[in-house]
Amino acid sequence: MVERSWLILGGVIVVPPILIGIGYCTIRPPEVTPRTPTPTEIASPSITIYDRIVIGLTLPLFDTLSKKGQLALKGALVAVEWVSEVYGGVRIGG
Repeated sequence: MVERSWLILGGVIVVPPILIGIGYCTIRPPEVTPRTPTPTEIASPSITIYDRIVIGLTLPLFDTLSKKGQLALKGALVAVEWVSEVYGGVRIGG
């Protein structure tokens, strides 16, 4: 009796997502008509050029993985220093 209840519970959990996935795959997406840009959009594109690059990292600097996190941070700083010294930095917008 216990095995049958697990089988029913498994069917209730597994079958609906499969049916939803099949239904989702069979629905056609709406037709999209291409839009021609106006002459002002072509002549003056709005491009934003930033003056610096920000690099974000998630590193464990405390607890059991702190040694590896500190090494990864030093590696990132060495990479930035190498690009600055060898290549003269990164040119933005040109």
